[in-house]
Amino acid sequence: MMAQKQELRVLCFGASITAGFHSWGLRHHPYANRLKDRLHAGLPSHNIEVEVDGLSGDRVIGGEYLSRLRRHFNATAGKNERLDWLIFQGGGNDLVWGQEPAAIFDVLNTLWKISFQQGTKVMALTVTDTNDQRPQTRESYTKLNELIKAYQHENFFVADLFSKIQYAKTSSEMRKAIWDDGLHFKPAGYDMIGDAIADRLLEVIETGYRISQTLPYKRLTLLLNGTPRITWEYQVTMLALHTMTRLIMLYFPLLWMSATNLIAKPLHPPIDDGLIDAPLDHIAHDQFKRILPSTPLAIGDKHIYNYHVPGSTITVYFIIDTTDRIERGTMGRALFYERQRLQRRLDDKGNAWLRVQDDPYKFYDRVTGKCMIEMKSIHPGGNDGLRLTYRGVLDVLQALWDVMYFKHRTYEAAFQVENGTYLVAIGKVAVNNVPIVAPLTTNPGRGTYT
Repeated sequence: MMAQKQELRVLCFGASITAGFHSWGLRHHPYANRLKDRLHAGLPSHNIEVEVDGLSGDRVIGGEYLSRLRRHFNATAGKNERLDWLIFQGGGNDLVWGQEPAAIFDVLNTLWKISFQQGTKVMALTVTDTNDQRPQTRESYTKLNELIKAYQHENFFVADLFSKIQYAKTSSEMRKAIWDDGLHFKPAGYDMIGDAIADRLLEVIETGYRISQTLPYKRLTLLLNGTPRITWEYQVTMLALHTMTRLIMLYFPLLWMSATNLIAKPLHPPIDDGLIDAPLDHIAHDQFKRILPSTPLAIGDKHIYNYHVPGSTITVYFIIDTTDRIERGTMGRALFYERQRLQRRLDDKGNAWLRVQDDPYKFYDRVTGKCMIEMKSIHPGGNDGLRLTYRGVLDVLQALWDVMYFKHRTYEAAFQVENGTYLVAIGKVAVNNVPIVAPLTTNPGRGTYT
């Protein structure tokens, strides 16, 4: 009789690298394609199921990683199935937007623990290398990857992509063959990633993994076929540990809630977990029309949002007009390259108020010229304290990425920027380069600027 094949369910989970993003998002070639082929060839005794969930632009801090992961586990629980392996990559976009490696790792840790609780093993991928070889960039990538590689759990493994595919150590011919835009890869590059992951995953599955978990009565060793040797001593010990764990889980939340009422504020400020509809009572819509004369904002076509940029004091208020769409790749290209250019300026010279020659602050997609973005400080009477800073511009770029590019709201829009309680800038996103012509309001401040 033919032996029944074992089921092996794998989820490849992450952002644009997982999705196989290339050609500015016009095409995708997930590394999962090569990974699945390798697993079929290397594990003929298994039924292989590989699923891909890569959301371009997503971040572990303030993004949708947590909700997406929970949806997958809820779906498998509903089918009475178990996900065997989670191939996980996250943190690259957070580094691009200036988040600290330690803060990113804290969230990664939380996400991995959710997987462990479901009985799923995690193969974490280090953040892949880019063409940004500045020392400060290399330092942040190295710090995060070292934290990932140092993490310890019996169901946690690492595939070190950063070490295997390094931009600086690759010949110019190879760079042209595997890198697309310096951050993402071409299909050949994604196939290399798939091979690297397959090598590591097959190594773990085929040779088995041993857990040296010392217990009061017995040492448990997983055999090569993954079947544990269970003894009555082990069962008694595990029953005791299970009982203790349940008691801790039952009473610890009560103790924690009591303790947190006595101590100071949390370590990290709350993060806006999504977009909130905003009435914007203090904004006159006809003033927005003056900002964006190329696109009259008809009442039935406008969509209003506000967005607080995580980790900053900047809030951006949007009116998005759905009349004229901007090609998504064009918008993404403009935001991505301007972000890199602005970050280099901040790294070299530090933060400062916008110089007169940079206000209004303008940039556009240099390939097509069909995504124009402009923002202008509000500083009546020469009050420099109400001007936009270069760091504030970077925060606005993140808001544009999160609200418009990431959420596929790639239309023309007008927006205003507040730092705390003070209005500091107005701006627009448009197909045509129409200048900002008027301040939003004659009373820019609703509080004391600090």
